[in-house]
Amino acid sequence: IMASKNNGVFVDKLALSKFLENISGRPISFIDFEWDRMLIPIYPHMKPMDVVCFEFALYYIDENGHMEHRTFVAKGDCRKEFIEALIEYLPEKGPILAYNAIGAECLRLEELGRMFPEYKEKLDQIISRFVDLATPFTEGLFYDVRMKGNFSLKRLVDICSDYSYSDLDIYDGMEAVYNWRDIDKGNQDDEDRVISELKQYCSLDAYGLFLVYKWLVKITLESK
Repeated sequence: IMASKNNGVFVDKLALSKFLENISGRPISFIDFEWDRMLIPIYPHMKPMDVVCFEFALYYIDENGHMEHRTFVAKGDCRKEFIEALIEYLPEKGPILAYNAIGAECLRLEELGRMFPEYKEKLDQIISRFVDLATPFTEGLFYDVRMKGNFSLKRLVDICSDYSYSDLDIYDGMEAVYNWRDIDKGNQDDEDRVISELKQYCSLDAYGLFLVYKWLVKITLESK
């Protein structure tokens, strides 16, 4: 209602500014995970309904303002590979932004820490650096009527940029899982193409975080 009365946008200026103040310094990282949930565990140290993280996409802005891009995709029991690639690719300091980070990326890393305790300390350090970019939207600090009650990252990317998931061959999380299952089981003839499409999808999620973050910063500056 308040957004409708104010040219379609509501901003809690003070609260949004305080939130963005927690994302300071460089490097700043934007990351997204993809995973498959297994009803019947087939790998060691897994319980029913545990997950296998098979992909992540990372963008980060370094101390000089340059943006770097890293991706990881693997098949089979790639949990250790996932952890080691994450530790290698992530900058050693600075905030890490994800969407619904507490219920998704952080939870996945906690699970991996329990499965592989030799990595738990490093994973806990990574978890401590996460900032949930969903917070301004889920807590009502910002609302745009074009969201139409949809708080997903995809809707926000559609609103704040010219990028669109509809341009991708793999366009949502379940499509990513189904395609990964196909190549994991050896059922996919064109494995290289599918891996490329998986990277494009996950990378748009990660880059979308940067776009939404930049959008919020711009809105905050304009509202002052």
